[in-house]
Amino acid sequence: MDITLSDVGGRGFAVVPGFLSALECERLSDDYSASSKQIVHNKNYNIKLAGAQLMQELEEKLSATADAIRQACNIDADVTSSGIYFSTGRGIRFPWHQDHESYFIFNDHHHYLNFYIPFIKPRRTNGNLSLIPFDQLREVSPECHDRLFHRGATSLVSREGTTIVQFDEDDTEMKFPFDLESIAVTPELGPGDLLVLRGDVVHKTQDGDGERVAISLRRQSSKVIVNKDRLLSGGHRKSAFMLGNMAIYRQILAFFKNRGVDEVNAGELITFLRQRSQ
Repeated sequence: MDITLSDVGGRGFAVVPGFLSALECERLSDDYSASSKQIVHNKNYNIKLAGAQLMQELEEKLSATADAIRQACNIDADVTSSGIYFSTGRGIRFPWHQDHESYFIFNDHHHYLNFYIPFIKPRRTNGNLSLIPFDQLREVSPECHDRLFHRGATSLVSREGTTIVQFDEDDTEMKFPFDLESIAVTPELGPGDLLVLRGDVVHKTQDGDGERVAISLRRQSSKVIVNKDRLLSGGHRKSAFMLGNMAIYRQILAFFKNRGVDEVNAGELITFLRQRSQ
């Protein structure tokens, strides 16, 4: 696949082969195995966090690539917010969805990039991510495209030639008259290859066996405004997600309380959360 970073603006994603070297993949493997302190007590997902030193080592590459994407398609993801390890061996096999908790907190999935890089992956054909390209989604269903564009926190199911879209922020649903699977693509990645996708891209874990460990490095706009009232609003499914990861939401609410404000820019909040995790 050609390296066309402008595709992040149109299709929603792009592939960069060989983004990390074999030595850098070994460094990721060492960091992943290093410490139980990096395990996240999140009942929603069985994940580990990348170490602070590793994040610093990767920052130059992430920043340069994010700058190139900004110049190509005006997506301004100027700060790294998190580094998360996803392992199929730890039960990480997600069905079709748009990411949830990042949308609940920051409410912006346009100026938001997911740098997804497998580093333990025996076979290129297994353990990839399947994605729904936004350009093809627009051709099949402009209405569905418009409802998902720049959004998040959805769960999608193909059923008898249709697609059920569940909006997990407010507990509403829609049905669209096409099968999501019919337009899905699954880029094959090897260790060190980068799949960079916008936060609103619908994706899932590819079906199949075999162990795969990948790091997901998230970058977003530091200028986005995080609003306390919006964070606390929503339906039962959003509440369930928040209860499953209450530690992070307690920290955010404490941040608002200590500052005596109801909204703050994402850059300030990310700096605070990063300091608390170290």
